[in-house]
Amino acid sequence: QFEGTKVYALEQINKQIFVTENDGTSWTRVGVGKINDPYAFYIESATKWYYTDYGNFYTSNDGGNNWTKTGSGIRNGRKLFKLPKVGAISDVDVFVLETDCEGIFVSSNAGATWKLITDNVGCVGYNYQVAIDGNGNIYFTDYERGIRRHPVPSDDTWDKSKVTTVYNKETSGVDFNLYVGVNRVSNKVYIEHSNASGTVLRKTSTTGNSSSFVALGNGTQSLPTFNSG
Repeated sequence: QFEGTKVYALEQINKQIFVTENDGTSWTRVGVGKINDPYAFYIESATKWYYTDYGNFYTSNDGGNNWTKTGSGIRNGRKLFKLPKVGAISDVDVFVLETDCEGIFVSSNAGATWKLITDNVGCVGYNYQVAIDGNGNIYFTDYERGIRRHPVPSDDTWDKSKVTTVYNKETSGVDFNLYVGVNRVSNKVYIEHSNASGTVLRKTSTTGNSSSFVALGNGTQSLPTFNSG
């Protein structure tokens, strides 16, 4: 995870978090508190940290020295995101968990409880990858359908029924070359996908939050580096 000039990394074998401030030349361990089987983590500030294990959500208020279980009901986390506090969610802490094979979970009560917002779950056909725009809209890949989006609900109610497809996959089979990224300043969406002939191409939305996509340059360059959401 990036925070200014700092880059944080989770080392899962020894269950430790490290930080570098010199582009990875050297790393320093931070937070000495015990982490139990970490799957995903998110660093909000110098003192406010979060991580998930297989089923639970933990919070640290002192930079990882001490951890408290503050939520449950999640599975197999891969990446943890916190939505920007804008519009309808300006007064709540909304977290999004990208998982391996278990779908995408959202919590609108600071991680206490979680709700599944994807209607299909599986390791092969659905293997979701998440990107968040500057307005808090959640974009994700669905290998069998394309690029999908859950908009920020005006009533802070998150539900799979609100998810729509913004880009239909072009190949007749499962598209394993499907990726999504978002520029949080312009809110433009960038995708990598396979066309009907199996050629891997890149496209961008014409404007922020748009469902209209055009070729990115000549259609073959890589996605921008901000594709992690």
